Amino acid sequence: MNTVIIAIVMGIMYWWCRGMILSYFGFLFISSPVTVGLVAGLLMGQPMQGLIIGGGIALVFAGIFAPGANLPTDECLAATCVIPIAIGSGMNATTAIALAVPVGLLGSFVTNLRKVINTYFVAKANKYAEEGNADAIWRCATIYPALLAIPLLFLPVFIINMVGQDVVINIIDNQILYPLTELEKICTSPSKPGSPKTISSMYERNGN
Repeated sequence: MNTVIIAIVMGIMYWWCRGMILSYFGFLFISSPVTVGLVAGLLMGQPMQGLIIGGGIALVFAGIFAPGANLPTDECLAATCVIPIAIGSGMNATTAIALAVPVGLLGSFVTNLRKVINTYFVAKANKYAEEGNADAIWRCATIYPALLAIPLLFLPVFIINMVGQDVVINIIDNQILYPLTELEKICTSPSKPGSPKTISSMYERNGN
């Protein structure tokens, strides 16, 4: 499916779950890597691979809890960013799970930043409470934080999904596969008499 559509869907899912849209429904169900994996897999025509990667990410984050409502890592950000990229680039589940861990840690910073900014709306709500403006209080509690969450939550996931697959493929091809291929050529190519054939023999020959 079109990359733009996948990026939009993943961005909406992350915005929905971490923006607490419609209360705890998104937070409890949409945020699950299994759910994200199923949706991403269906959109990309590989639902089983999406479920496998999503289930693996869910297992990694299964024992994590938020003491004092302070989220130490974000499984939903990890899932919405990593799973589509992994499926699109042909990455195996083990590599995808390993990539999801640092991405999830970045999500905690996004969540804390959103909480800090949302304190502004708390102050505004207190002011409206003194004025007896119930409608303005409701907007500060629902509409304004949800709108603020669009650039903070939706936009990063959308951008990562738009450009992330190409970046990952480039890194895998140029930074990982290419050096390994060249190393394989060195180790397997016919050598001259007396020349070292392996890295270890080269190491020993140099007197190390």
